[in-house]
Amino acid sequence: MADLLALRLLRNCTVGDDEVVVAADPKLATARLLGPAEAALRRQEREIETLRAELDELSGVFTDSRREQSSDGQVEWVDDLDTVLSHISAAARECTLEVLTAQPGGAQPAHVLTEALPRDLELLRRGVQVRNLYQHTTRFDPSTQLYVEQVSRLGAEVRTMPEFFERMIIFDREICFLAAPDDPTSALIVRQPAMVAFLLGLFDRFWNGAQPYSGTADGYLNVHTHTQEIHVRIVEILADGLKDEVAARRLGMSVRTLRKHIAMIMQETGATSRFQLGWSMGLQRRPAGAPAATADAPSQP
Repeated sequence: MADLLALRLLRNCTVGDDEVVVAADPKLATARLLGPAEAALRRQEREIETLRAELDELSGVFTDSRREQSSDGQVEWVDDLDTVLSHISAAARECTLEVLTAQPGGAQPAHVLTEALPRDLELLRRGVQVRNLYQHTTRFDPSTQLYVEQVSRLGAEVRTMPEFFERMIIFDREICFLAAPDDPTSALIVRQPAMVAFLLGLFDRFWNGAQPYSGTADGYLNVHTHTQEIHVRIVEILADGLKDEVAARRLGMSVRTLRKHIAMIMQETGATSRFQLGWSMGLQRRPAGAPAATADAPSQP
């Protein structure tokens, strides 16, 4: 009885001279019991939305202020992919001398290369020098092979290297788009001359250590050489004790592909375990004149 009265499902009433308890309509009970709470909740929601709108407005003021403080926009953080792409397209239209592109992570999706091709061909026809840097694994990708073949005809230079490097695009040695490490939708836009010069030097070091990928002969027919170089890097990374996920990211391939290469290496070397493979490769990397393995070192089966 007490619970039903508290829920407004029972109510007291007077019948003649007697006080009796009768059932109440549950709909009326709901309105009486929850009405005040719902009204309070709606007030809170209105207050929250008002406060959110005020804070969002202040957020825009804060962002504009930070942009002004960053040397008049010479360093700008953009966390919206469409905005990043718009800035890149504008820089490409205004470019007159040179475009340097470093794209790690293995083969680019086919639709990305398809979208980039007209822009890059248009740059080349305008006399803009184009240098693209990829990882070795792109040499085995048909979409990349086709892209390289087409841009190379108009003078673009393409090189590859086995391991990971920084993702960036530099236009006319004046503006650099530097990708966020773990967020493909964001980028740092750098116009500050000293910082751009530093990034140019970084790109040139990568470029000087890379191998030309120009046309069919140098590109995708010489598969064996680049496969062996990839295998060497895999062994070096294994010897350093890195996890498969980290090694795959450095080499621009999936973990599954990495493990296929490791299986190939073990088959070629006759190793029966990764430990044995790493140990034998470590012996091969031992500097000339260094002492040989002692009796305490693991022996190869």
